[in-house]
Amino acid sequence: MLEIRLRAIGGTGDVSCAIASGKVYCWGMNNMGQLGFGIPGSP
Repeated sequence: MLEIRLRAIGGTGDVSCAIASGKVYCWGMNNMGQLGFGIPGSP
């Protein structure tokens, strides 16, 4: 079994993030660039 140490989790209506095993994981809509990839459809 994989052991994951979850340290914190938080989010809004569109995006959630967690700190687990010393790494940050974020997921969600990214419709306003919340995930750091820019806004979809913009140059």
